[in-house]
Amino acid sequence: MVVIALIYTFGHISGAHINPAVTLGFLVNGDIQILDAVFYIITQLLGGIIASATLLLLFGNVAHLGATLPLYTWQQFFVLEFILDRISLSH
Repeated sequence: MVVIALIYTFGHISGAHINPAVTLGFLVNGDIQILDAVFYIITQLLGGIIASATLLLLFGNVAHLGATLPLYTWQQFFVLEFILDRISLSH
């Protein structure tokens, strides 16, 4: 829902280039020129760096917040992720 809101809000300005992957998709599809793609990607990366620095200044180093930290070994979670991935592909 957030991405949809962002597209409706800023889509008319940037063509809904939300992140570099979207911009690369537009470039590969031939919808934008390479110079525009480079400009968008540099701007997107700078925006991400500035946003991260702002959050760091506001809240400090709280990298563990919102993270899914495993309680057991990485091997157990690898198997769990593998199983969940197989289930999602079968539907």
